Amino acid sequence: DDDVGEAHDGFDAAAKRVKDAAATLGDRTVLAGSAAPDLFYASNPAVSPDLSYWKEELGLPLTVPDNPDAGGYFERLSWEKADKYPADVFLYDDRIGTAGLQLFAKEKVFQTLEAAKNKAYVPWTSVAPPSYQAYADLMNRLADDLATFS
Repeated sequence: DDDVGEAHDGFDAAAKRVKDAAATLGDRTVLAGSAAPDLFYASNPAVSPDLSYWKEELGLPLTVPDNPDAGGYFERLSWEKADKYPADVFLYDDRIGTAGLQLFAKEKVFQTLEAAKNKAYVPWTSVAPPSYQAYADLMNRLADDLATFS
């Protein structure tokens, strides 16, 4: 129907915006992850449909952790090893909200990453409603946020 067609067109337009924003990042690296009081989680784009799409189809330079957990979703790192992967931009799981950002701010090793030094934090909605409109909204926000770091 027309509503679905419009939503699909919006999805395609948002995807193009992310692709364009990704191209302007040049050699900068993007890391997706989350925080807990005692662990840092580096997310694996290979098993996350949105991250995989952004990396493989749209060219977002997302880092792939080399030692993910048994499910493949993320690599668990102690905060002392939070700098294992370079990051110019950090996509943080927005389920952790401001509490997660406060965790990142207090962790000295994490603060050595370029993303932390430049406060290049971009919220990532890792659990989103599966619809063209929802993902168009997320990708438009992502493109807007990435544009501020290009």
